[in-house]
Amino acid sequence: MPPGEYQFNVTACDSDGKWAARGAELKLIFARFFWQSWWFIGIASVILLSAVGGAVRLVERQKVKTRLKRLEQERALERERTRIARDLHDEMGAKLCRISFLSEHARR
Repeated sequence: MPPGEYQFNVTACDSDGKWAARGAELKLIFARFFWQSWWFIGIASVILLSAVGGAVRLVERQKVKTRLKRLEQERALERERTRIARDLHDEMGAKLCRISFLSEHARR
């Protein structure tokens, strides 16, 4: 039964079919369970919203970490490519200088 105040009235009848002049009355009061109270619902709502907000924040933080890690890997790859390009440039430059020197030497 829902919480609230109730009144139970009863009138008895004997075996001869005579009804009692006065019936009995019983007052019943059903209190709310604590989880039906406004303060419990409020606290539960705040906890639920905090949990959802925390979960969203955790997921977003994980996404940012994943993206940052990917960017760091891309940056490391770009640095390696730059190093290789610089080494190739230096090596080609050295070979071209040597070819130029040898051809100048051969011309003389």
